[in-house]
Amino acid sequence: MRPHPSPVARRSTDGAGECALIAAVLRQAMLDMHARRREVRQAAVAFWADARAVGFWADLLDCDVAQLQRAVQRGAGGRQAL
Repeated sequence: MRPHPSPVARRSTDGAGECALIAAVLRQAMLDMHARRREVRQAAVAFWADARAVGFWADLLDCDVAQLQRAVQRGAGGRQAL
């Protein structure tokens, strides 16, 4: 009888699923910058301005925090709050 593979062993080897999930989370954070509710917009701007918070996600994507923040700022229309 063969042992069941661990959940880690069943993960995709190319990481596409993980990257898609991370992208969805970051996309929502970008969309929140244009939300109708002011508190949602403020939370999104605060998130993107927080290098530690963005750094967590940037590390998962293996990209530079400042580069990710600049890309988001460009996508948000160059808001100075970032």
